[in-house]
Amino acid sequence: MRLLAEKGHADCLRFAHRKGCPWHPEVTLWLAKIGDLKSLRYVVQRGCPWHDETQNAAADVGNLRIMVFAHTNGCPWHEDTIEHAAAAGHLEVLRYARDNGASWSHWAVLAATQHGQLRCLQFLVDEDCSWHSDTTLVAARGGHLACLQYATRMGCLWHPDTTRAAAACGHVDCLGFADDSGCMWHPDTTVAAARGGHDECLRYCEDRSDIWDSNA
Repeated sequence: MRLLAEKGHADCLRFAHRKGCPWHPEVTLWLAKIGDLKSLRYVVQRGCPWHDETQNAAADVGNLRIMVFAHTNGCPWHEDTIEHAAAAGHLEVLRYARDNGASWSHWAVLAATQHGQLRCLQFLVDEDCSWHSDTTLVAARGGHLACLQYATRMGCLWHPDTTRAAAACGHVDCLGFADDSGCMWHPDTTVAAARGGHDECLRYCEDRSDIWDSNA
């Protein structure tokens, strides 16, 4: 049953069910992953149990119709559903999950930031989702300048490793913004830029008169 659902073989899935094949616990999960609402409706109406990560699968692919059907037919929210929607940048799905009782935490903010999903980050902050202490760190590491700018403008505290992370990954725009905006300068920033072979970041450090050491 699992393989039939995973491959989207709807007719074979129905045939197997009619012949008495038991439901595999991952059937609803895989049907949500491939977006097969018709088959999902079929199996649920015939007693197939919900997999606890079905809503995460719907959130990953941004399938609101699957999510709505699952929610209105007894599928429980997973604690990570909003985090999945935020990471994938599916704002409409994120909003629906939040409006219909899905739980969230500061991990959702981190997920949106880590993947550069500014609109989802803005929604989370507007809805008073709490900041994760690593927010500026992951924004700098990923080179997500817009997220970094927004987070700090909205009161997110600087992570002490932010400049080092930006330099290590070669994101000179994030490095410069952090430095100009009051972020503490990590003592290993130049070393990180040198080890990563990021010339622009090295030149920035030099122009800033950062101290070189033997590890650089």
